[in-house]
Amino acid sequence: MIALLLLRAALAQDVSVPAMDGDLYRLPIDAQQTMWTDDAGRAPSGYVTARLAADYLHGPLALRIRDGQGTTTTQLVGDAFGLVLAGGATAGPVRFGLALPTWLLTTSDVAGAGGAGLGDLYADVKGTVLDPTRAPIGLAIAAGATLPTGTVDVPLSDPGFRWNVRLISDKRVGPLLIAANLGHVDQPLVEVGSTKVTDAFTFRFGGGYALGYRGGVSLDLAGQFTYGQKLFTGQGTPLEVMLGGWGRVSRQLVVRGGVGTGLTGAPGSPVVRTVLMLSWEPPRSFPDRDQDGIADRDDVCPDQPEDYDGDMDTDGCPDPMPDQEVTQPQTAPEPESPRPHVQITRERIEIEGKVFFDTNRATIRPESLPLLDEVAQTLKEHPELLEVRIDGHTDDRGTASFNQHLSGRRAAAVRDYLVGKGIDPDRLTSRGFGESKPLVQGEDEAAWAKNRRVEFSIVRRSDDAPAPTAPAPEAPADAPAPPADPGTGG
Repeated sequence: MIALLLLRAALAQDVSVPAMDGDLYRLPIDAQQTMWTDDAGRAPSGYVTARLAADYLHGPLALRIRDGQGTTTTQLVGDAFGLVLAGGATAGPVRFGLALPTWLLTTSDVAGAGGAGLGDLYADVKGTVLDPTRAPIGLAIAAGATLPTGTVDVPLSDPGFRWNVRLISDKRVGPLLIAANLGHVDQPLVEVGSTKVTDAFTFRFGGGYALGYRGGVSLDLAGQFTYGQKLFTGQGTPLEVMLGGWGRVSRQLVVRGGVGTGLTGAPGSPVVRTVLMLSWEPPRSFPDRDQDGIADRDDVCPDQPEDYDGDMDTDGCPDPMPDQEVTQPQTAPEPESPRPHVQITRERIEIEGKVFFDTNRATIRPESLPLLDEVAQTLKEHPELLEVRIDGHTDDRGTASFNQHLSGRRAAAVRDYLVGKGIDPDRLTSRGFGESKPLVQGEDEAAWAKNRRVEFSIVRRSDDAPAPTAPAPEAPADAPAPPADPGTGG
């Protein structure tokens, strides 16, 4: 046994350390729901994010030599532990990013190799072509480059310049994000035993599922096919799978973690990898100066609210009201609804109280049904309200994409309930605004509660409105007060 160990040590000392980077993992600069795969989403101009990750990997690069005595394996990189600092900034549709790894500990079977040092500085640029919040699928183009800043004496840095280009696409289905990255990496030829590492086709596939606004789980598969090598032989095809998850610990901070393993024995496919990451990620809120629910980036008239729009377009510009409406005095008071908790103004159906839902769901709570019944009865009594839009709003906790989806589902649930109460579905539309139109600013439960709401906006009215409804007669001063309605919460 001792003789065998001495033989392995002697062989290892004869092995030279190849000048290459045996770690394929690249920290995503701004991905929100995956640990490895980039998404096509964009942040508002001026948005800044930063990440600090601890990365441990075991056995990413091994040299196997077969002779008459069997196979001798030399771990060119045995274990490596380091920190990666990354950050990004957005200007228009383009995001710029940098990442710098620092290896605090590395080991190798090669005599004299190992220790601590810097890794290669990585620069990355991503330009969004199709914004996934506005198009059926998201599409972006990215390019990156590594600069030879590495000082560690193991194969975890390149001797020269290396670059890549990638096509990024993603699709959101409710809380599920599916993303794919396909690209090319240009790198110098390096031989590790019988394996040649050179230019390659790269790929990443990832999925993330949001479990509410505070966190979720993810799964990534990444690898590359070296040109000229046989596919799926394990020699030129490193593959790695990573299971991860994330949780939001505050409005700005997100914790992420992942565990991965290599699926082949190719260089760059580790036996095990763990990543723990802390991210500075403020909510992505696009400016909306006129507060009409249409972000300035999409708003043709960013300083004029779309206060009336019979065609429900999304240009953000106020449309002229019909001629019949224009001739009517705009200051004339609207008839008040006789219903005690519902009032009609020119632009809205105002409700006294709130519509409550189960946490992170679009299920209307029972205590809100009497209030919605009053809204339904009001709509029946006012046929001049030809179209009413139900607007859903959330607070700013959680990701903007999750809040947008949740607010839309809640508004749709209210619409479905009113249709079930006999309201013509052609009179009702629904729209989710997410966290983009807060009523108040604040980071406490009182502010969050006010911003979580459902509103009813009058979109179209007829020109044959019925005569004003006479107000209900006032009760005598000595009349007993009516019982409180338990279904109308504040």
